[in-house]
Amino acid sequence: MKAQSYALDLILAVVFTSIIAVVLLLVFYQPPSVSQQQIDAKALSSAVLLAYPSSYTQDTVLSPGFVVNQRLDLDAFAAFESLPHVLVKQLVGIESDFLVTVTDAHGLFLSAGVAPTDASDVHVVRRYVAHNGSIATVEVIAWQ
Repeated sequence: MKAQSYALDLILAVVFTSIIAVVLLLVFYQPPSVSQQQIDAKALSSAVLLAYPSSYTQDTVLSPGFVVNQRLDLDAFAAFESLPHVLVKQLVGIESDFLVTVTDAHGLFLSAGVAPTDASDVHVVRRYVAHNGSIATVEVIAWQ
């Protein structure tokens, strides 16, 4: 007796193996859970890295950032700080409350937003920008 293999046997084996693999993935794979605060913190941390236009007011702002030409701009931060909290949330498209802080090695400390008091889900994103020849840390805190 000879063992015979037909093309149909090979095709059926590939199809059944693929079906089993898909079913196992659907049953056992659990994607990592991402909270709304994580999404909002990342969105806001990206938005603050681009001030557009570079010199904006509450009426002209399109992107409420405070980094201009890849450097921390203190005037832009003052403009960001003066924007209403609700307007920043609307421009960036976030739901969470937030606090943005900037610190550097020379003792600079800036803060804008609302500090969390009784937050249930807090998420922090750190970004780094240039300021006066050193690196400043931008920390975006979002919470529910």
